[in-house]
Amino acid sequence: MRDFRVAVKPMFERYTEGARRVIFFARWEAHQFGAGEIELEHLLLGFLRQTNFFGEEAGKSIRDEIEQGLPRVEKTTTSVDMPVAAAAIRALAYAAEESERADHHHIGVEHLLLGLMRESKTIAALLEKHGIDREKLPREIPPEPEQDLPDRQSLHALIDKLPETAFRRAKRRLEHMQNWPPIPSPGPPEAPGVGGGFARTAALPAYGWRRCSTRTEDGTEVFETQHFHRGHEVTLIERYRMSEDGRKLAYSQEIRGPGKSVHHTIDFDIPES
Repeated sequence: MRDFRVAVKPMFERYTEGARRVIFFARWEAHQFGAGEIELEHLLLGFLRQTNFFGEEAGKSIRDEIEQGLPRVEKTTTSVDMPVAAAAIRALAYAAEESERADHHHIGVEHLLLGLMRESKTIAALLEKHGIDREKLPREIPPEPEQDLPDRQSLHALIDKLPETAFRRAKRRLEHMQNWPPIPSPGPPEAPGVGGGFARTAALPAYGWRRCSTRTEDGTEVFETQHFHRGHEVTLIERYRMSEDGRKLAYSQEIRGPGKSVHHTIDFDIPES
């Protein structure tokens, strides 16, 4: 059995915030049922907590059917690492394939759901019973945008504002981008995780590199991403913690950069299932 964080290691940095919350909820659901590992059903329950895509009535019905088929024993503490079932690992890999098939860089909640339906005929049949068509699904769930992408007109405006001395460098960059996606340049070696988690580095061509890691601190899931740009480091630290009654999700975000640090905290109220 593999640790959940190791399972998502190859594509962790591509997960949207919504997809990361699905993963957090799945881990929490597995603990609530006293499960020994994270199963496909826990991932689907995590999806239901994160999004109301199915509607309140259908979502409750789907959850009820899933919970009826899951054994429930004394819940485990959330401070303990949770391994992942092989089927769930395959579903995560399928989610990454669905993202690549759609030519998306990000992996969002829509890709996770497609991965679940692709891995499990039982889950696919359950969702189809509630009117979910796998072939139409990518169009029905709008993808989560990674960021606001500029259009060509705005890029032309930026070029017009460039000083003359910057034209040569801009020309080289644009010529390099004619072959897309770019071939990553060699980055630094992978580093060991902190506190039992994992760390992954990714090259950012012509700019720098980044390292992603995750760990658990007294029941709080911590996701840390270090960006290194031209010798400067900017660190994003995200913390997720669920209340014991499962009614509130605390999310905090800390951004550390050269000479400055910004902190945001949001408490999400989770509707009763």
